[in-house]
Amino acid sequence: MYHPYLIGEKVYLRGLERQDLSGNMFQWANDPEVTQFMHMGDFPNSIEALEHEYDVLMGIKTAGLLQLPNYPNNVVFAIIDKESDKHIGNIGLFSIDWIQHIADLRAVIGEKDYRGGGYAFESYCLTIRYAFNRLNLRRILGGTRADHVASIIAMKKVGFVQEGRQRQQFLRNGKAYDVLMFGLLREDFFTLFPDEK
Repeated sequence: MYHPYLIGEKVYLRGLERQDLSGNMFQWANDPEVTQFMHMGDFPNSIEALEHEYDVLMGIKTAGLLQLPNYPNNVVFAIIDKESDKHIGNIGLFSIDWIQHIADLRAVIGEKDYRGGGYAFESYCLTIRYAFNRLNLRRILGGTRADHVASIIAMKKVGFVQEGRQRQQFLRNGKAYDVLMFGLLREDFFTLFPDEK
């Protein structure tokens, strides 16, 4: 394992590093199968674009493995398959509100061979437990296109509850899609997945 931070059975999470930008992550944004449910991929990817995004995240106090003295706006992890040590996706807590103790959860499994095998579910659990226990958040928000069945199943499996629907919010290939909005409370997650002592 390389710089592990949160360790599960199938995956470990570590801070996203600049060297990840030129790895297999680069092509995820160019792959329409990966980006079909996301805003990522609307324009061709370039190393300059990725480096700019990385610098913007770091510039607004993103925390990875760095122990920053100020509260970060985002905490972004690389999802690594434990068996192969391969970078298979990313997951993060975004727009962290330290007054209200809430954040948005976003994830992508960019490597197609790792979809449907429980990697996203375990990454969700590791990140959510970290958010509630280490960052003392109380509520996590998430959203997905209404036809993204795998994402909806994964979110409900970790305890997210659908709280709303944004009609025709997402436009792709000339077709408008509804976006479902989800919320997860600390007590709901720990009812499903009691904290280990």
